[in-house]
Amino acid sequence: MTGTKRTRSSVMKTRSSTNIDQSSLYRKSCNGNRSRTTKPNNKKRQKIEYKNLVAFGLIHFHYIVQIFGDKNFRRTFRKNFYKGKGWRLRCVKDKNSIHSDAYHHYCTINGKRYCSESDTKVQNRENHPNDILCQTYSIYYYMTKDTRDTELTKDLQLRMINVLREILKNANMQQEIINLSNEVESTDEVESTDEVESTDEVESTDEFVWKDVVRGKDIIAKIHSVLNDWEEYGWEWFLKTE
Repeated sequence: MTGTKRTRSSVMKTRSSTNIDQSSLYRKSCNGNRSRTTKPNNKKRQKIEYKNLVAFGLIHFHYIVQIFGDKNFRRTFRKNFYKGKGWRLRCVKDKNSIHSDAYHHYCTINGKRYCSESDTKVQNRENHPNDILCQTYSIYYYMTKDTRDTELTKDLQLRMINVLREILKNANMQQEIINLSNEVESTDEVESTDEVESTDEVESTDEFVWKDVVRGKDIIAKIHSVLNDWEEYGWEWFLKTE
């Protein structure tokens, strides 16, 4: 689908608090907190579980989509995981998005493009409308050159989660994330063409929706927490068909 959506939206204004313990909520909804005399209400439980998945999707947007799709983060990433001049992360404006400021990320390796939508076709917004993982697909392709998947699955998501965990072990990447979280706003200047295809396809201003979002050193632990929730149950959010 799209890359990072850079501006505030009505959806973000109504998001759940980022202090919610998603995993504990999910476990509670699964266990049902049954009383000894009351039978569980399956419809009510399903509604609670869906509500938790929606909350996860919003938190994932903050800590994964926005950060791993940021141009400064990706520039630092390429420097620290340099594989050669032919290995690049690129970004173009998403013409298929309903949002005018949405961007799509992909990877090129020695001139060959690996786009999750048009090439590997693993990202199919008609089948999985919540799949906004192009920033993660592109990083996964860059790190592994594993492009065998043609359909989004739980297994693929778990592999991508492990790659993101490996990146977070790098001290320079941790510092870049901390710096991003402490910035009031990012610049819209593009210093190189590494992440854009032409002067007409420039990155947006990376205007984060940072209200109520963890900042500073604590953000690293928060990202790990989101990855843990993604691994435990959040993968269901991206596989939903409606």
